Amino acid sequence: MSPREGQPHDHAYDTETLQEKADRLRREQGLPPEAAELRAAAQQLRYVAPDITGPLAGLADPVADWLDAAAHAHDATVRAAASVWPDPHEAAERDAWVAKQTEQPALTVARTILGEQP
Repeated sequence: MSPREGQPHDHAYDTETLQEKADRLRREQGLPPEAAELRAAAQQLRYVAPDITGPLAGLADPVADWLDAAAHAHDATVRAAASVWPDPHEAAERDAWVAKQTEQPALTVARTILGEQP
């Protein structure tokens, strides 16, 4: 039991990293985490890479690596922002800073690969 009598304690949150917390909060607010989009696009690109022919053949792996690197950078940015602006009332300022730091061309490419409107 948790300190609040009668309510079970969820140990899953005990080991939650700042990135996991940020992603969970974004999901709860209905916002898809950009890093997940970048990683999904990289995975999709690697999946279809054998079918790519012509002058674009061979570009799938470097582009997927770029998307993975952008996802990693976004994760680090979110963690840094969460440590600078930890309070919920600072969410707008934190999110605005993260948006400016996020590699927008990578997100545009990722969303195009995933079939979304960039």
